[in-house]
Amino acid sequence: MTPAGLLHHFSSKEELFVEVLRQRDERIRAAVGDPAEHRLIEQSADVVAYNQSAPRGLSALYTTVAADAIDPAHPAHREFVDRYRDSAASAERIIAAGQAAGEIRTDVDPARAGRLISAVMDGLQQQFLLDEEIDMVALFDEFVRGYLRPL
Repeated sequence: MTPAGLLHHFSSKEELFVEVLRQRDERIRAAVGDPAEHRLIEQSADVVAYNQSAPRGLSALYTTVAADAIDPAHPAHREFVDRYRDSAASAERIIAAGQAAGEIRTDVDPARAGRLISAVMDGLQQQFLLDEEIDMVALFDEFVRGYLRPL
């Protein structure tokens, strides 16, 4: 497709990038499923494994656009704010249910844990993009074992 053709469908490169990331999210969801009660930790670990094995370009694009979107004037700012807020809220509910079922430590605050899961995932992804020898899967498993799993 030509640059003119792209501009016909997208008003800016940021809009194009956001659409590419939406499609990336759909591929990940198709591969590993949505977070669900009794499966949040496993699903999150599956996403980490998927990102470690997938082509680096899409992970790099995600990391770059997320960093650029901290500017409130960025076209994707609201989308990333909503993405993280909605993900944390969903995880909070699932974590609370996991605590009730004895699957997640009861001394963990569900709201904080909901934020920490995506923070750890994104941080590991950024480190992996800088150094391919980082084993995101093993490090995420260590986080889960040390922070979320019952003692």
